[in-house]
Amino acid sequence: MVDVTHVLSEKYRGMKWSLSDTPTTEEEFKNNFTIRKANGVEEPTWAKLQEHLIIMQAEYDALDYSRKRKTAYDKLNQLELMSDDSINGTTTHKDAILKVKSDYPKP
Repeated sequence: MVDVTHVLSEKYRGMKWSLSDTPTTEEEFKNNFTIRKANGVEEPTWAKLQEHLIIMQAEYDALDYSRKRKTAYDKLNQLELMSDDSINGTTTHKDAILKVKSDYPKP
């Protein structure tokens, strides 16, 4: 999940800032956001943060299948599966990988 702090960290690099809470409104943002040092970076507005938030959330959501695949791949003992396949002439490793890809297809 992406929030305002992620947007600030990613899109306003170089700026030193503090945020005392995770704002959900423009008023909360104005009351809780402090620029310590701008370092030549343009000051963020609530509207601009919301634009970046929508884009970054869409990018995050688009990679959901990838995060799920990684979790599933990590549960496999792939070296053992490959070794067993080599010894036994089986395809358990290939089958397991194809199942993960089938369970979590690319959008």
